[in-house]
Amino acid sequence: MAKLNVVSEGTFVEVRQDGATVRYRKVDRKAQTGDIVRARESSTDITQGAFYRVTASYGDRIEFNDNDGDLRNRNLSKYEVYEKVTEPKRLTVGDYGRVTSSATGRISDQIGSVVKIVRDDPDEPKAPYQCEDINGENVGLAFISELEPATKAEFDAQIPKPARLKVGEYAKVVNVSVIDGSTADWARINTIVEIIKDDYSDIPYSVKRVDNGETGWSMAARLVPATNEEVHQAKYSVKIGDFKDGDWAEIVNPTDKNADPVAIRTRGRVVKVTLYGPRGRCGLTLTKEDGSHAGFANADALRKLSDTEVALLDYEIVGKRNSAGSKIGDIIVFDELPGSFVSLGRLYTVESVDSCGDAQIVDDEGDSYDTCGEDFTLYRKKAEKKAAPSLKVGDTVKLSIPEGESPRYGWGSVKNGNVGKIRYVDGNGVTVDFPNQRGWNGLTSEFVIVSEDDVKAEAERLKWAAIGRKVGEYKTGDVVECIDSCSGHRIGTVGIVTADSDDYELVYVKANGKSYLHSVKLVTPVEQRFDAKGDAA
Repeated sequence: MAKLNVVSEGTFVEVRQDGATVRYRKVDRKAQTGDIVRARESSTDITQGAFYRVTASYGDRIEFNDNDGDLRNRNLSKYEVYEKVTEPKRLTVGDYGRVTSSATGRISDQIGSVVKIVRDDPDEPKAPYQCEDINGENVGLAFISELEPATKAEFDAQIPKPARLKVGEYAKVVNVSVIDGSTADWARINTIVEIIKDDYSDIPYSVKRVDNGETGWSMAARLVPATNEEVHQAKYSVKIGDFKDGDWAEIVNPTDKNADPVAIRTRGRVVKVTLYGPRGRCGLTLTKEDGSHAGFANADALRKLSDTEVALLDYEIVGKRNSAGSKIGDIIVFDELPGSFVSLGRLYTVESVDSCGDAQIVDDEGDSYDTCGEDFTLYRKKAEKKAAPSLKVGDTVKLSIPEGESPRYGWGSVKNGNVGKIRYVDGNGVTVDFPNQRGWNGLTSEFVIVSEDDVKAEAERLKWAAIGRKVGEYKTGDVVECIDSCSGHRIGTVGIVTADSDDYELVYVKANGKSYLHSVKLVTPVEQRFDAKGDAA
């Protein structure tokens, strides 16, 4: 008989032959010699549902031996085709396999590559294989079903891949279509990201954009390592924000993380911004309106001035809510919208002033507009400051630092308003000898030249400061000399002050038993008298 001995049916058909069991599976194709077929219906010496081995095939015709062993030629349409299942050799340590899928997700970035099996764990029947790539790096565990046999030649022929990105490293996005878990424009080509997590899944990398901190997920194959220069540039773009050379800003939020000490001290100042470069801790250089240095900062320490604010830098507010006092050339900014012919926030120049003192401007339609009764802020160009005289060695100068600020190189033992003499000048730098500190270094912009009267006044201040007093501050018990004769004592009379002075000009002087109000000069302060306490006159 040629009917086959089938021992089980299901996903696979098992046929007992020559003492062994051979597995077959159903296929949707034409039969080939060696296949087996299953009869869909019965006929002479052919049993419905029985299996027969194909001995020859001719397109839609097949030949096999029937139940009696006779050769039969039949149309294939009445039979189901089954092919022999070839069991692959089980791979083990030292073998090579091509990654065909990744059920575990652990080797998803190796699909299509040939890997080397370096460990085969019999206690892990599902994922026993530990694999290495062409770089010799561990690429994770693999199921038996995820690998198909490959050769060492195929393994060696591979071009080494870049090392797998690690947590903490930086990468560049080369294909945004694989960024997952966010909107389509989450990241753009060439966006620099930091790897913050690797879970070895099909989309293994959780990444964070360097420029704005947004996070998302990406497939490993869509990222490439970023160069140091690319990372520096990405971080620099955060530091500078949307600022460019020549912009103006207000220092509003300087901290030790986004600004240097000079910028922190000049909080609230309006400064001009220039780009410092990607290598500095702070990305922006700040300069005051007078050209002096105002420190370094990042964009988050600053508020960018609007075009209107920049246009008004050379102007100051001179009035609000009416046009009284307007002058030709002044600037008007409306606080409330008076009509459809002018705009809020726009700058209007005063073209003329009528007999009532009302400013006349040109409106948005190009027509003359009377501002009578309108609410606006009036700005006038600041008076030009006189150019500071050039300083030279030997000049007597006074330290003049704006309130709330500090000298470029610190105070040292010097106070604002102190007078000294210039020892050395080098460009914008200057060395000054003060009475209380010689060799003090500063900037020429921090000084003003003083007159001879200023020199005398400073010397007088220092004399009084030496006894702990302000100039002209007299105390009860001081020994003084009268320097006018408007009252009772003669000029040159020496007496004792009987009451602390409150105006630093006239004091009561007791001499020869009588007290009169006089202008005086100090002879001996009470603290330095050696005679008995009280009135010694």
